[in-house]
Amino acid sequence: MTPYNLNGEPIKPTYDKKNVYLIDHGHERHVGFTTENVTVNQIKNEEVIIREQSLISDTIGNRKIHLMVNQKTLSPIQFSETIGETEHISADYKKHVVQVTKDDQTHIHPLSECVMDSFSLELALRILPFHNDYSTTLNAFHPTQQTTVLISVHVLGMEAVYADSERKVEAWKIECLFGERRQVYWVYVDGRELLKQASQVGENVRMEFRRD
Repeated sequence: MTPYNLNGEPIKPTYDKKNVYLIDHGHERHVGFTTENVTVNQIKNEEVIIREQSLISDTIGNRKIHLMVNQKTLSPIQFSETIGETEHISADYKKHVVQVTKDDQTHIHPLSECVMDSFSLELALRILPFHNDYSTTLNAFHPTQQTTVLISVHVLGMEAVYADSERKVEAWKIECLFGERRQVYWVYVDGRELLKQASQVGENVRMEFRRD
């Protein structure tokens, strides 16, 4: 399974921490923080990228995802999500199938040749060749929904956002559509870092992940 011509070799090990805000009808409140740790490892003679993301929030709840993909192709190998202290769901990818275990029940889903794990979108955004009016689609398996989704990616333009609490930099503003679900990312033009993310979670309600 090779998701298009994505080559993850330019992706470097990184650690990031962002504040999480819930914005409800224009009223903003801080509800926690999220961390992301990206590492490159060799496991069983295969170069892999491991992406771990944790959400710490008394309001939303604590959760953690663990994703492993092939470094050269971003082909998915393994995914798991933990809610609180309990592993909620896991997915093991084989050549043409994925085995998903949720609440002690296991299901096997067939996969097409060109598919990525939906939680590796944040890795793909680091290497896609963005330019003005750039757009593409990515075929992905969403392990928590146990279905294949088509992700539409479109560059909306450039915008200055905070790289840290004091410094603003130019970033690509990227719209990603998962069916009717919309997420927007701001990707640093020079370093290909993910600086900000906004997700619509309800009518006039969104979550933002920011480095401020």
